[in-house]
Amino acid sequence: MRGSGKGSVTGFILAMLSSSLFGLIPLFSMPSMNAGISVNSLLVYRYVSATLLMGLFALIRGKSLKIGVKDLGIVFLVSMGYAETSNCLTTSFTYMPSGIATTIFFLFPVFVALMMVLFFKEKFSWNVAIAGGMALFGVFLLEGTGPVGSVSVKGLLYVSGAVLCYAAYIVFLNHTRARYLDSSTTTFYVFLSTLVFVVAKLLINDGFHLDPIPNVHIGVNVLFLGALSTFAADYLLIYATRKIGSTNTALLGCMESVVAYIVGVLVFSETFKLVHVLGILAILGSAVLVIMTRSRIKGER
Repeated sequence: MRGSGKGSVTGFILAMLSSSLFGLIPLFSMPSMNAGISVNSLLVYRYVSATLLMGLFALIRGKSLKIGVKDLGIVFLVSMGYAETSNCLTTSFTYMPSGIATTIFFLFPVFVALMMVLFFKEKFSWNVAIAGGMALFGVFLLEGTGPVGSVSVKGLLYVSGAVLCYAAYIVFLNHTRARYLDSSTTTFYVFLSTLVFVVAKLLINDGFHLDPIPNVHIGVNVLFLGALSTFAADYLLIYATRKIGSTNTALLGCMESVVAYIVGVLVFSETFKLVHVLGILAILGSAVLVIMTRSRIKGER
């Protein structure tokens, strides 16, 4: 659905704000991990705050959080992909520059298109194949060899896992009963299910040892990670989609990788190289091509 006039302008602004907030994930998570908070503990803190804020927000807006057992089970299963996305992407920051990791993550529209062709018999498009080639070329430029390379194999595997998990989350969230639930309710239970998943992972891997927050500065980072880069970013994404449609919103999702790369260079002193810029442009171009192609297939504007 596309809005018009003032509503469209609002939608575009909210879409850019949402993707920019997602791009700030490294800004809030990396100082916390550098301070000794493990990825598992950080994810627990992140989704405790996001779940509480989403639940409170839904209740303030008068939205019912009631959900059937069958729907809850489906949302929980789908949310496993969302949870593992957070785990893999956050972990990848310890093995590669955060800006590049977030840029590679923007490959997910390509994998969404491929999954739709493979599992839901969507019409094959050569544009998608070309986009896949562009994406692989972009990753090659970012990974590189010798003095150009700045991406470890382990980091690449983690961020690739994040891409696959998020693509699966999007595909199956939109092809199950979960798509018929109220957006606020769905988001709340996605956060809650993710929280259950990360708590279970903490219990298995760390014996439920939750790393303490060492100081107020790190506490603010953890709070902002849950409040801004999770709760606010996800809610604005939903609102923007209703204003300007999923295609336009997804196109503006490129702001996430741009913001993350800028944060990496300016805040964390990550290396700036022309070859990285070319790789980023190739990946963003592949995602835009896929989104536009799928839009024409579905007749969406």
